[in-house]
Amino acid sequence: MCCWLNQVADHVSQRTGMDADDIHEFFKRKFLPARIIEVAGETVECHTTTKLTALEMAEYMDRIYAWVTSELGVLLPLPQEFQRTESRGENTRRAEARSSGACDRGRALGG
Repeated sequence: MCCWLNQVADHVSQRTGMDADDIHEFFKRKFLPARIIEVAGETVECHTTTKLTALEMAEYMDRIYAWVTSELGVLLPLPQEFQRTESRGENTRRAEARSSGACDRGRALGG
């Protein structure tokens, strides 16, 4: 899932010229509800994927897919197709990508 999101951010970055990290932040703020965190009487809004259930993450990815394809006209693999492709014969490359950190920014798939 993280690699799909990174690949999408890279595609959008190439299309818009924006930084891929900014794209991630844009997606989180646009498609995730804010969580309010309070520490010592001070509150901040947080948008994060780390506490999402599998269903919530799938819905988040579907929203991103729909927006990117409709608003930017970028053709993307569906998250489900991406996972199937990744799992077919890609175990060695995936393991290498994890150990080198290449999954960050989607480089595991040449993105």
